[in-house]
Amino acid sequence: MFINDAFAQGTTIAQQQGGVIEFLTPLVVVIAIFYMLVWRPQGKRMKAHAEMVKALEKGDKIITTGGIHATVVKTTDETVVIAIAEGVNVTLSLQSVTALFEKSKGDTKKSTTNTKNKTAKKSTKKTKKAA
Repeated sequence: MFINDAFAQGTTIAQQQGGVIEFLTPLVVVIAIFYMLVWRPQGKRMKAHAEMVKALEKGDKIITTGGIHATVVKTTDETVVIAIAEGVNVTLSLQSVTALFEKSKGDTKKSTTNTKNKTAKKSTKKTKKAA
């Protein structure tokens, strides 16, 4: 008696087949949302970190994963030598560099030449207006 009641309450075969599509649709949606909110932004952060580490130069001020503020002394393909204090140099893996705190003074030359060019352009415009 008890088994017959269970079969009577069960679903038919046609209803069970529709359930597979109804099960997979939310699963695919959840995976797509997870990709958009987690995997893609993490990939962008990793790419930006790799570019930042590749562009490190002597004199750049960095922050390590341990929170140490230091100045870059030398870089190689896999390591970076940093100066923590005067006469105290430490060799770290490039992955230990968390952030670039301040770019070295070498990049200010580029911005200075751009400023000079802008100033020269402004002065030529003024002389043309005066004439």
